[in-house]
Amino acid sequence: MEVWIVVSSVQNVKTSFENNKWGVSTRLKGVWEKVAKGDLLVFYVTSPIRGVVGVAFVEDKIEESTTLWQDELVVGRALYPYRILFKPIFILEKEKWESNKITIKDLKVSVQAGINHLKNEDVINKLLERISKSWGIKIKALIGPSKCNEDRKQRKKEIDEIWSMLTSNEGFKEAYSLFGPAF
Repeated sequence: MEVWIVVSSVQNVKTSFENNKWGVSTRLKGVWEKVAKGDLLVFYVTSPIRGVVGVAFVEDKIEESTTLWQDELVVGRALYPYRILFKPIFILEKEKWESNKITIKDLKVSVQAGINHLKNEDVINKLLERISKSWGIKIKALIGPSKCNEDRKQRKKEIDEIWSMLTSNEGFKEAYSLFGPAF
């Protein structure tokens, strides 16, 4: 599971919550392509709120040309055609966004683009702890062991198997036959 901070205005986040969809522009398509089912979206509202107001799991991704957000309706075309469908875990009521938001300024998380990949595990743990403490949502319990830990375990297993093969007599002979005396 990866964690993504999604960032927009009050109106666009409200529209996203109403439709269980997040959209990104063509400029951010490369980032959108990295998002996967089961990843965690953390919704950050810009000024005047400046805080996290909800969390959701990614359900799917689609390309759409329909207009949904206010700025798309104004220009009459999809500005954010790369859509992420999500299942809410917890969303603050709009009236409580200011009073119950989670601030993240001290975590030095990027909130510049419409979607930002959170990679630092210490920051992720601090953010999840704040969500748990503020809203009573234990996301770690919902997701189980982190995908990062699973990936590391799998890589270690593969390396151990390769090492075992290379250090066995037959593995050495195989490597020697492939690489010659340089091996």
